[in-house]
Amino acid sequence: MMSSKNNLNDATHTFFQAFQNDINISILAILQMYHSMNITQISNLSGYSKTTIRRHLQELDELGVLTSEERPVNIQGRYTPIYYSIASKSFSGENESFNYQTASISSIKQMINVNKVAIRNFTKYLEMFFPLFDHLDTIDSVSELKSNILTHLPNSNPDCRMLFFNEKEMEELCKIRMEFMEKINQLLEKQQQHSSTTGREFLYFDGYMNLKDLFEFKAEQVKLKKKKKPENLNFS
Repeated sequence: MMSSKNNLNDATHTFFQAFQNDINISILAILQMYHSMNITQISNLSGYSKTTIRRHLQELDELGVLTSEERPVNIQGRYTPIYYSIASKSFSGENESFNYQTASISSIKQMINVNKVAIRNFTKYLEMFFPLFDHLDTIDSVSELKSNILTHLPNSNPDCRMLFFNEKEMEELCKIRMEFMEKINQLLEKQQQHSSTTGREFLYFDGYMNLKDLFEFKAEQVKLKKKKKPENLNFS
């Protein structure tokens, strides 16, 4: 998806266009989970009308992030449904091989914006838990849906945490994370080599930042703005 290591213009444009609204986010998540679906199936699962889904699928198809194929049915009078899938390598490794030390400032800003979109998407998925659990309160405790959902929840702390580290601890964490990310990259390579016809139902999210530098930089900018503010001149 990336034309060069530090040139994100094309990739970023496609990424933002694809994830510009909640409907696209839902469609792309569904296709990740179920691999291939037609308009009716996506409509039933997302809750959006077929007309709306058709329009957004067309937009995503024009961006080049989808593939489609007709699957004839042996029923006279039935139209041939079109099944949509996410094109291989779409959205895989948007920040792969990105070097912040050699990248231009504009490329770094683009990469940060990509991360912002990813965080927004993850937040949207988290928000889906609230109506889900409200629904679980109203159904039978032994229902298959409830049992399946609760089985896949973490047994201890929530599996999404904000942890703070000092510089020495962060150095150690980065070493651990580098080994971990190498294993993840190996897993992604296998995933790309073997085009699976099954969906992927689990979402993994990861990231870190130097929060102290950001706060200190912001405070410094506020000071500079105050110094540059012109004093009130008294001409009396």
